Amino acid sequence: MQATSLDDLGSGLDVDALHRLHNPPTYPASFDGDRSLEAAIKLYIGLNHAGSDYHVTRETFMSFNSLDNFPSYYQVKKKMFKPKLAGSAQSAAELLK
Repeated sequence: MQATSLDDLGSGLDVDALHRLHNPPTYPASFDGDRSLEAAIKLYIGLNHAGSDYHVTRETFMSFNSLDNFPSYYQVKKKMFKPKLAGSAQSAAELLK
């Protein structure tokens, strides 16, 4: 275990992911006033099994709040892992406050 590295070919991480891990943004996440995106990202972070739970939770949330549109799991993942928003785990945790 001591010899393992994120840079190992077997890690499965692509060049962009490695760059983001080695160079996390130093600025806070910005939602540009998009409250739906902010709520969707908080939901994504808060779910223990986001991959399997997000869709059902999203549908329930949309129904309860009479929403026609709310970011999908794919859209949230895409936004979360863009360098502008991704940040470190600490930045993601800040979203829950």
